[in-house]
Amino acid sequence: MGNNAASIVESSYRALYGKLFAALFKQFGAQHVTQIEDALQNAFHKSLKSWKPNRIPENKEGWLFIVARNDVLNQIKRQHRPIAPIISTHEAEAQDLREDLRLKTLLYIATYRTVPAKTKVVFALKNIFGLHVKEISECTLLSQEAIYKSISRAKKDFLSATGVPPFDTIFEDISEAGIALVEEIIYAVFNMGFDSFTEKSESLVNEDLCLEALALGKM
Repeated sequence: MGNNAASIVESSYRALYGKLFAALFKQFGAQHVTQIEDALQNAFHKSLKSWKPNRIPENKEGWLFIVARNDVLNQIKRQHRPIAPIISTHEAEAQDLREDLRLKTLLYIATYRTVPAKTKVVFALKNIFGLHVKEISECTLLSQEAIYKSISRAKKDFLSATGVPPFDTIFEDISEAGIALVEEIIYAVFNMGFDSFTEKSESLVNEDLCLEALALGKM
């Protein structure tokens, strides 16, 4: 693959990972977080092989979503788990892709009372903002091992949680404490972007990350 196509995949990962995760999270639910994460990684890996300089899909988000969604379904089938109740219509999927569901997903995660706040923050940084574990470690001063353990704990807590309201009613059920946690996450992301020196950039500011945080904060 040419460098241009590879850079497009990398930029797509940054721009689309969180939106794709949120859309799949709404469709399949918190109990399938592991399958969603694996499916997204597989989808981006396939894009590295498939997206040639003259064969990059016009709708990259739609391409990645379909590949990842089918991957999740295949994983569930292999585990002999029921899938009929969680399959959305094509119209609903298209709407989910048009709508940025990251804020709703952040608010939804905040409603899990049994999941510690620090765990929610780490989980959101990885899956809603598409940050790698190494980046989260550098910005939070947590060890990479601690971050992996925190994410693993979040998945277990999601599976065992009870009394969580339906995804689509989240704005009716969110508490002040939940809103405050989401504001804290968005503020943390902005600060990470504002002081984000990397060897790949001469700037101390990751403008994309700052703008994402500002956009979600405005919403």
